[in-house]
Amino acid sequence: MLSKNCWKVISILKEYCNELICVLDWFHIGKHFENVIKAINAEYSNELIGIKSLFWHGKAIEGIKMLEQLKNKVGAKEDKSKVNGLLIYLKSNTEHIANYNKQAMENKPYTSQVAESTVEHLINDRYKKSQKMQWTRENAHNILQIRASMASNEWDYIWQETILNAFKIAA
Repeated sequence: MLSKNCWKVISILKEYCNELICVLDWFHIGKHFENVIKAINAEYSNELIGIKSLFWHGKAIEGIKMLEQLKNKVGAKEDKSKVNGLLIYLKSNTEHIANYNKQAMENKPYTSQVAESTVEHLINDRYKKSQKMQWTRENAHNILQIRASMASNEWDYIWQETILNAFKIAA
């Protein structure tokens, strides 16, 4: 669940922006739905997929009503608990649910998936203990600066500037 404090932290940025629109990340909404879809009785999965579609189209109030109905319909205690967890998450963030379909059609951001997969690629692949060559906490920052500059195609410029500065110091 995204805490109200997180939204307060983001709202501090408002004074530095022409416009600040706080949108709950679709990637996380989708993950929450997928976890519940996989966990509950299969007979309710299609209904849950339909409810997910309502949220994709920005129909949060309608989606919450349908989730409440589904919660009352599912029989198993564990299924009720899963649906209720999703319901609490969505209810507490309702004001930040956008019309993600419209955002996508207008080429506006609606997810941090690209950023998160970049973090996965740049950091986690090497930082996880399953790799033979691993980073220490102390060296991770320096290595990440290099990897991020390479990923953003700034490496050639940064590399040359660093070398020139080293030559100046050496001279």
